[in-house]
Amino acid sequence: MSTTVSFTIEKPFSKKIDELISRTGLYQSKSEFLRDAAREKLYKILELEPHLKAVEASKKRLQKKARFNKMLSQKERDELAREHLKNL
Repeated sequence: MSTTVSFTIEKPFSKKIDELISRTGLYQSKSEFLRDAAREKLYKILELEPHLKAVEASKKRLQKKARFNKMLSQKERDELAREHLKNL
């Protein structure tokens, strides 16, 4: 099942897509190219979602700490970064 989605893109961007389609023959149409690009972007974001949630949680902790202490030292920022990376 499909649905139609309409959106506007800049002319130079549209022209580049048309040129790519003509030059490579990888896609039958601009619509096919854009569907594929949207699908690929969706899968990448879904793959990153757990990491994005961890970043958001770290951001909230950082905001609380920054409000409480006004400013974080470089050492504290490094510690938060290491903590985040450890959770990935």
